[in-house]
Amino acid sequence: MQEELGLSISDILKALKRRLVFIIVIPILVAFLANWYVANFTIDVYTAQVKLYTLFDYVDSTGTTRYDLSSSAYFVSDYKELIQTQDVLNETCSRLGWPYWPGGASISVSAVQDTRIINIGVTSWDPQMSMVAANTLAQVFTEYIRNLLQSDSVSIASEATLPTYPSNGGRERLVFLAFFGAMALVIAAIVALEVLNTKVRADSNAEVKFQVNVLSSISGYKKEMEAFLKKHKSRESNLLQCVSEHTQESIRKLALNIEFAAMGRELRTLTVTSTTPKEGKSSVSLMLACEWAAQGKRVLLVDMDYRSPMLGRYLGRRNKKDIMDYLNGGATLQEVVSKTGTRNLYFMDSCHRIGVNASLAPFDRFLEETRQYFDLVVFDTSPLGMFIDAASLAAKTDGTVVIVADGRVDRKELQKVLDQLHQVKAQLLGIAFNFVQHRQKSYYYNKYYRYGSQHKEERRSTRELKSRAIEDEDDEYREDGN
Repeated sequence: MQEELGLSISDILKALKRRLVFIIVIPILVAFLANWYVANFTIDVYTAQVKLYTLFDYVDSTGTTRYDLSSSAYFVSDYKELIQTQDVLNETCSRLGWPYWPGGASISVSAVQDTRIINIGVTSWDPQMSMVAANTLAQVFTEYIRNLLQSDSVSIASEATLPTYPSNGGRERLVFLAFFGAMALVIAAIVALEVLNTKVRADSNAEVKFQVNVLSSISGYKKEMEAFLKKHKSRESNLLQCVSEHTQESIRKLALNIEFAAMGRELRTLTVTSTTPKEGKSSVSLMLACEWAAQGKRVLLVDMDYRSPMLGRYLGRRNKKDIMDYLNGGATLQEVVSKTGTRNLYFMDSCHRIGVNASLAPFDRFLEETRQYFDLVVFDTSPLGMFIDAASLAAKTDGTVVIVADGRVDRKELQKVLDQLHQVKAQLLGIAFNFVQHRQKSYYYNKYYRYGSQHKEERRSTRELKSRAIEDEDDEYREDGN
């Protein structure tokens, strides 16, 4: 098993690109809510700051006055307590004409590192009040220290000026932080989810991780398929004709790449399987068969999913006898093969909806006989991740394609399926992603498909001409049987 199944930087960048809308929209919404909250529930506050210069003196043993140049920082805690004493605050309020110190005004004291500067700040919602209160408080405090220590060790170095910018960063700063904070959280969440998500995606680097060809990425067609299934059982059109042009182009690309992948060896039999149920392998098998039939090839579509046969439902017909009857010797090839509503396309049903392990002993005879009447035989098999039937069949056919539903299959499970195919020495042509949601299309992509739509009728006419060229040979195998 391949060791390198984890995420690469490229995978993470692709995941972020896929969710670019969330990365932009969610932060914008958060910023809007933050702006609304700030506007309605918060106010800007302003801080006015006074700088005090401290220089302590003392008399040494010789009677000489000396100055301590490093003591100011040690007195910050003392100053912080002293400046908020009742005496200092009452005197400050008295000089300002206030009955008491306002609860919305806070006082801060800090020392500038490696200096003898002490900052005294007053913060409130009114810048004028902050400035006046800071200057008055500093004046009262220096007088208080002078009287307390009997020394002019503290003086005002710089008075407070009128603050012009909010000290809490202002509304713009808070909104800015909310926006980029939300963006960082969204990106972190996306990366975390991507790391925890072990599913295989069409836009991941699957060719490198699994060392297998990615043959095509088939766009989602569930709505068209549901509408198609609601039609009458006797359907005049096939599924390929009812899906979008984009899906049709994906099927054409798949058919072409299958032939390229088998280049150098004859491709007369093809196994189509998947890892788990409901990945769309039956619908892809049918559309592939219809595409090759439209190219003029006589195609036999064989339902070998004994446990959950679906092709009969898509084709609107069921046979009384099926592949099991042929393999067990209970019916001839002509009895188990039926025509479909699509020219050049034939069908072999699977009616035994039981958990059987069909003996593949007569299978070589079956392959040899079908080569006489059909250009290509497509086998729709059980999911290889659940049953071993597909591996046994894949070992006998000329090529195998694994259908992978976009974002639904675990990486380890897919690798296990690929390893099984390698072990039985199957000719693994590659994988095809199904139900892929194409979120973005480039200019050239759109232009290409507009061009394709304009010439859709022309391509259809060309195919009809090719089909008519071999129309007389359509029932050759039946005539031989008679």
